[in-house]
Amino acid sequence: MNTTQYLDLPSWIDLHAPSILIGQSALFFYQIGERPDKVNCVITEKDFDQIAVLRPDCVGKQGSDQVIWIEDMIFFRTIQLFCYNAIKANLLSEENYAVISLDRLFLITSLDFTNPKREKEMEKILERMNSRSEPAAKPRRAR
Repeated sequence: MNTTQYLDLPSWIDLHAPSILIGQSALFFYQIGERPDKVNCVITEKDFDQIAVLRPDCVGKQGSDQVIWIEDMIFFRTIQLFCYNAIKANLLSEENYAVISLDRLFLITSLDFTNPKREKEMEKILERMNSRSEPAAKPRRAR
């Protein structure tokens, strides 16, 4: 899926590591969710601190996580208290960003159990995970 325009960073933001799409943004990338109004991504602590110094007025909290809201993006220092390094395993790497793996996305989604819509999202994630693990059908021989 080409999401480059969807992920345009403001020119003054210079990340040292690719942002990792999470939440609704990752569901959209995997084509199992609608395009969200805001891009949700986790960035490194170093990148978060750098942006926070430049735009302290945009720093806040979402649940237990510290975030920065800039234009149509939400940068998370952590997601469900998992930092960048904790969720970077098995990433899907794109040109200028990465996408959280389905197994990590499932874990993080399941931790938000107080939100009723998460159950449907978890079902969709599991369905996608199971469809990817099924062996390909064997070709039939022509008779």
